[in-house]
Amino acid sequence: MQEKTFILVLTSPGMAETAVRCDAVSFSVPNGTDGKNGGSVGIRPGHTHAMMALDRGKVVARLEGQCVLSGTTSGGFAMVEGQRVTILSDNLQIEQLDQRYSVAEDQI
Repeated sequence: MQEKTFILVLTSPGMAETAVRCDAVSFSVPNGTDGKNGGSVGIRPGHTHAMMALDRGKVVARLEGQCVLSGTTSGGFAMVEGQRVTILSDNLQIEQLDQRYSVAEDQI
């Protein structure tokens, strides 16, 4: 049976690792070398494993349609693996975090 949620982990130098439980996350990816196919990517439970370049822009995590985390990033990488999505960025600013959905470090 497929899980209905996953853990989003955000990490950036000088910032404590932040993790939330969500059922959707969206972020921006840059254009390819041909100047095409950039834009917004959405990840849901069961997404195939992937590693992607991350463009500057918004990161938004939702649970049952409600925003549980939003922030901005200067770019970096996103890795999707199993029930976890990890975002690595040189500069990440969290603008909104609903603590009710935060995940403790020992559960990451």
